[in-house]
Amino acid sequence: MSSITRIPGFDPVKKKYLPLDKKAWLKANEIEKKGRQQGEKNQPATESTELDSVESDIVAWIGERARTCREDVTTCLLDLKRSLTETEDEHDLHALEQRVDETKREAESQLSQEIERRRNVMSLQETRVKDERIALDEFKRLASLRRPADYSNRRTAIRWLVSFAILEISLNATLLMDVNAFGLLGSIAQMAFISGLNVVAFSLVVGVLIRWKNHVSQFVRVMSWLGVVTFILFVLGFNLLVGHFRDSMQAVVSNYDVDIATLGGDTMDRLLAGPIDLESFQSLLLVLVGCVCFAISAWKWWQRDDPYPRYGHKARRVAAAEQDFIKAFEETQKSLERALEDKFSSLEDIRHKLEIKRGHWAEVCEIGNHLVKEYPHNIRRYQDDLNHLLQAYRTANQESRSTPHPARFDTTEQVDPELLERPTFDPPPESRIERVRDKVHAAIDELQNRRDEALTSFRGLSALGSEEGKALAADV
Repeated sequence: MSSITRIPGFDPVKKKYLPLDKKAWLKANEIEKKGRQQGEKNQPATESTELDSVESDIVAWIGERARTCREDVTTCLLDLKRSLTETEDEHDLHALEQRVDETKREAESQLSQEIERRRNVMSLQETRVKDERIALDEFKRLASLRRPADYSNRRTAIRWLVSFAILEISLNATLLMDVNAFGLLGSIAQMAFISGLNVVAFSLVVGVLIRWKNHVSQFVRVMSWLGVVTFILFVLGFNLLVGHFRDSMQAVVSNYDVDIATLGGDTMDRLLAGPIDLESFQSLLLVLVGCVCFAISAWKWWQRDDPYPRYGHKARRVAAAEQDFIKAFEETQKSLERALEDKFSSLEDIRHKLEIKRGHWAEVCEIGNHLVKEYPHNIRRYQDDLNHLLQAYRTANQESRSTPHPARFDTTEQVDPELLERPTFDPPPESRIERVRDKVHAAIDELQNRRDEALTSFRGLSALGSEEGKALAADV
């Protein structure tokens, strides 16, 4: 038979059964031509009971092809089974088991350390919140306070104060620049100094003193009023001094014979001689601007905190402690979740490897079972091929004969029955892969449960109770 037609019945690379192209094979081996040639010679003889050489070659070739197919399939199934054995390599799976146990131990140790560290942090924060709340409760009890602290104008007051500082600097520039004897830089320094004292320093002191008039102690209230009156008089004197200072500078600017170094003494002489005797309307306006800006700024400084002295400060301390507790609690939650990220990742890698093994296992089993299932259907083709090839030869022979054909032309030759038996494929159970996979699942579930228990073991701020500072934490 021609070598180009010896097509194997099974491709071990593609794991596929390959059918015979009967038409091409008949043509390549000139079967019909040989049949006609034999028929023209009336061969084989009519009384012949034995196969001639062509028929024998066809039967032998089909038998060899069927036997090769079975051997190739059997070898492939053995290779598949060997592949499954390698997939469930005991040494490799044992190493993965050890990695699971080691990763779990490290994760438990790491989680315990993080829990202890965060517990110390939260304990300090909890103690601070409780101490500040106790101090605030005691303060409220002594001051007979029942309402929450009110410092809702704390931020808006700052904007007002900045605006008035800019306004006074601008007005001072209008009233002082035309008579200033100290140059541009000196003028700027004077304006900033006057505005800073009126809007920031003096008004702050008076704003604080006014707050103390609400103190529970009568003595403190009286001293507060005395302090307010005294300081207002002081501020009025300061602004009158500024007005007289402008008159002195105007005199220097108008009289070049006067020494600028005498401005301080001349200003004091003018103030002592007549505190309200200002020489110009601009100087009087300068005094009024300073006093008005001082009065409004003192009012804003007073509004910036709770009317009762130190109550707002105490409440803000509680709010700050609670806010820090909330941040620490959130960080604790995040740190506990991050603590096992790398361990979960390692376990997921192991699980991924096992899933690859299981996928390979399932694929190999599917291929093996498919080959066994399809084998009977494929092997029947060899009988059909044999019948077709012999029939083609005999038909060509009959058509060319002048004598009757042998009676055996009407009979069917059979392929070896042993070749028709289905090969076996009995893969071992994937128990070891499942065992390690179950261990990985159990480790992940246990670590997740421990982490969840750790997360719920830390108390949030709501578990400590609620105070007014908590509600105002956002203003800190």
